[in-house]
Amino acid sequence: MRKAILIAVAVGALVVGGTALAYPGGPGPFGNHDERQAEFAGDLASELDGVNANEVEQALDTVREQKMAEHREALAEAISGQLDGVSAEQVESALETHEAEVRDAIENGERPEHGSLVTTLADELGKSEDEIQTALEAAHEEKSEE
Repeated sequence: MRKAILIAVAVGALVVGGTALAYPGGPGPFGNHDERQAEFAGDLASELDGVNANEVEQALDTVREQKMAEHREALAEAISGQLDGVSAEQVESALETHEAEVRDAIENGERPEHGSLVTTLADELGKSEDEIQTALEAAHEEKSEE
């Protein structure tokens, strides 16, 4: 039980800090994410009795994926509420496409193009870039008011 609580606290701290939301494999200001995560997992495992670095890394990956999915779902709901005839599922699928494009760019050592989110959503949802930009701004404003 103590082990599970310590892992949960450590993972929660990592998520709150934002590190766990980085794209896997991507370079960051302090080196490669995979390398940083492996080092962090090893350090954390050494502090926890009976937990190895692989278990910690798996827990970190699971939490990161869950948080990204929750964020994507909430964003899809907010955006779809601003676009006539577009479901949250369609927006979520378009967001997944964008995430894959960004991940591919990062893995190839490239920076994602500025404005690629708007472009990808417009292409995937059959809307103009202006409609998407307006929907994103309204969704952001709505979220800020909560």
